[in-house]
Amino acid sequence: MSVDFFTFSGHKIYAPKGIGILYVKDINIIRPIVYGGGQENGLRSGTLNVPNIIGLAESCKIYMSEHLVESEKLRHYKDIFENFLLGFSDKITVNGDSAYRLPNISNISFPVKDGYNLMNILKENEYVACSSGSACDTSENKPSHVLKALGKTRHEAKNTLRFSFGRFTTEEEIIAGASHIIEILRKII
Repeated sequence: MSVDFFTFSGHKIYAPKGIGILYVKDINIIRPIVYGGGQENGLRSGTLNVPNIIGLAESCKIYMSEHLVESEKLRHYKDIFENFLLGFSDKITVNGDSAYRLPNISNISFPVKDGYNLMNILKENEYVACSSGSACDTSENKPSHVLKALGKTRHEAKNTLRFSFGRFTTEEEIIAGASHIIEILRKII
């Protein structure tokens, strides 16, 4: 790889939570942060979590055999979801270039007063998985710096929600979720 370091969280491909991968191009430039038994050539102390490692390996195998078909399915679901919402209001906007976005994430700005209230209402529905930003972002109630860099105003960025679709999502759930969002929007717009 033409990178110095590479990290990967296994849960992104349905491996058990808490397992991941760290690739280091030059092992000589890192030092341990926990010293002890000398495992892993002295770089990491402690016993390896074999069940999680096996789970990650199996998840990688499944991902490699199914990711192309799965990506197309998720892209199709995302298109259904976004077209459903865009058909409701021309004031709803989808963020990002359609060709360069992940197939399972939809980032949408809504014409509402408070996107956080919309998110809290939507989270009560079993068919909607949304957030106001990425899981790795801080818990502060700030608009996304990425959306601001894309030209969104502070108000637009704060009224943007991120929807996720997964391997087990069905088309019926996509339609039910989009219908629920529109039902809520009819009450608050």
